[in-house]
Amino acid sequence: MNTYRGQFDNTNWYQVWMNDEVFDPSRSQAVSNKSPDGFSFGFGGSGPSQLALAILLEETDDKDWSLAHFQDFKRDFIAGLPCDPGETWTLHSEHIGQWIEEIKLAKC
Repeated sequence: MNTYRGQFDNTNWYQVWMNDEVFDPSRSQAVSNKSPDGFSFGFGGSGPSQLALAILLEETDDKDWSLAHFQDFKRDFIAGLPCDPGETWTLHSEHIGQWIEEIKLAKC
């Protein structure tokens, strides 16, 4: 089970960790480079797209499925994350997995 945590600050910009380690965007960028600058959150741009794709890749290990659904995940989760300086957010695999299952059931 993974825990994703993020914080925006004026010094280090957008910071994202997975299981308390810096979450590297390179795996998701190799699949589709939405944001050469890496991750961001709290709005609907390219950095949030990269984060949404990266999390879905991590949770499903399915490139095609992740590419097909990252925009919905961005809309439902990433765009609404807080981005006020110093405010931290957390997402857990359990909650993300519930969303993934709902999407899969809806497509049946």
